[in-house]
Amino acid sequence: MLAAESMEAATTSAGVRILPDVTFAELGRADTVAVPGVETDSHRRVRAVVAAVVGLAEGARRVASVCVGAHILAVSGNGL
Repeated sequence: MLAAESMEAATTSAGVRILPDVTFAELGRADTVAVPGVETDSHRRVRAVVAAVVGLAEGARRVASVCVGAHILAVSGNGL
């Protein structure tokens, strides 16, 4: 299941378009959190994603990232 801050499509740094199934608020708990490399110039959107990753990572068994998603993990305190 793919979750995002909103139901709007997001484009990864590789140009792949991601369509979320639910919002972060609707998701609740996740077993695995994978953060893709999404490019955005919206600081509000980045802050919302970081906050969601922080919350979701607390109860997750695994946390991973792809490409520049590592920056989100680093800021959230879930980096290597």
